[in-house]
Amino acid sequence: MPNRLSRCRRSPEPLRMSYAHARGFSLVELMVSMAMGLFLVGGAMTIYVQGRATHEVNSKVAELQDNARLALDLVSSDVLLSDYWSRTDDPSAIARRTGDAVNPMAPAEEPADDCYGGYYLNVEIPVDAANDDQFGGANPFGGCLPDDAREAETDVLIVRHASAAESDRAALSNDQVYLISNSLTGELFIGGDPLPGGYAADDPVNALVTNAYYIGPSSTAGDDVPSLRRITLTTGPALSDEELVPGVEDMQVQLGIDTDADGAVNSYVSPGSAMLAGAEILAVRVWLRLRTESPEVGFTDDATYEYAGRSVAPDDGLRRLVVSTTIQLRNRSRG
Repeated sequence: MPNRLSRCRRSPEPLRMSYAHARGFSLVELMVSMAMGLFLVGGAMTIYVQGRATHEVNSKVAELQDNARLALDLVSSDVLLSDYWSRTDDPSAIARRTGDAVNPMAPAEEPADDCYGGYYLNVEIPVDAANDDQFGGANPFGGCLPDDAREAETDVLIVRHASAAESDRAALSNDQVYLISNSLTGELFIGGDPLPGGYAADDPVNALVTNAYYIGPSSTAGDDVPSLRRITLTTGPALSDEELVPGVEDMQVQLGIDTDADGAVNSYVSPGSAMLAGAEILAVRVWLRLRTESPEVGFTDDATYEYAGRSVAPDDGLRRLVVSTTIQLRNRSRG
């Protein structure tokens, strides 16, 4: 009797595949596809390159604007405080200042490489400047700012005042110059020495601030990248040179003067002008020209920059920005 299981078995049929309709791309189709792909990739690359170039330009412009804002803020905030002497309104009443024949500061306190004799204590001149043509023997600040440390054809701005913040009498820094003042008078002294006599316990003590702003030919960004710099009075007493903003290649200054004692600016003049004699300085106008740190491929700065009586046409691959501000000296008209 045959096995029932054997009746159910069937021999496997061979796998049959039809290749009648299976074929690849033709050479023409392949070439067309490759051309379309290259076109799309090329378009994407073009958009990427253009986007990257635009991003780099925007980044450079934004950096210039940020540096310009920082530089103007540093100078402006300092100039606004010029001629501030805490409780006293009269700098000529401050003892031990430059020119005080009765109670002068000891010669041993003179900083090394002072800009000129008594520069750091010259509180009766809260704002001073040097013009871009005052080099060599004509530079009034040559003692601390030699010609090779200063970019050619740039101005220098000097600002003096008492610090806006009062100092704690119990925590005065040794060898720092301070001012103690009341409504009638004031006196400069050195931290670590006894406080001057004749002042009340609540009379304020403020650090003396003396700053010289100028343009140096180099910076931390490169030996060929100029910078806005500052020579400031520090402990010692000493003068310390510091970099503020790289990429600033020019600073021009004009002083607004009152020549008829009516409390208003009659004209703006360059530092060193003969019109400054006998006039009161009521305002300071500052221009800054900034540049990028490195040239930009495919870009040429063919603009002509006209400011402060100057006309500058660089014609190179560096982007630039010129900014300016006018600062009214609010402490000059105090009663």
